[in-house]
Amino acid sequence: MIKIDNLKDTKKIASEFSKTLKGNEIICLIGDLGAGKTTFTKFLLEELGVLDNVTSPTFVLRSDYESLKGPVYHFDWYRMDSKEDLVNIDFFDVLGEGLVIIEWADKFLDILNGFNIIKINFMIKNGVRYINIER
Repeated sequence: MIKIDNLKDTKKIASEFSKTLKGNEIICLIGDLGAGKTTFTKFLLEELGVLDNVTSPTFVLRSDYESLKGPVYHFDWYRMDSKEDLVNIDFFDVLGEGLVIIEWADKFLDILNGFNIIKINFMIKNGVRYINIER
């Protein structure tokens, strides 16, 4: 578990993490509202050369970007009510086609059984932020 004192720490962790990526990973971001999932994603995609303004896809459900590692598919499952909703946003169609980043991945984590996923947990304990990366 890595303690996060400020945005500079988050940016540093995202930068180091970006160097480990090949381009077809599934990154599952898990944490409470306001824990840092979107901020981490912004810094990560910046490190991967994405020039677009990266925002949370909470309302659009999916945002696509082009990076130095190929396509990036950024999903937000917060408003998803069922696994069938994932079909409507073409989630299954992009698996293996680029880097997949899922905010609120814990809603349907079981559908990713059998896939090689990276879980990044964002926690706030007693006002202190932490990130834990599980490969």
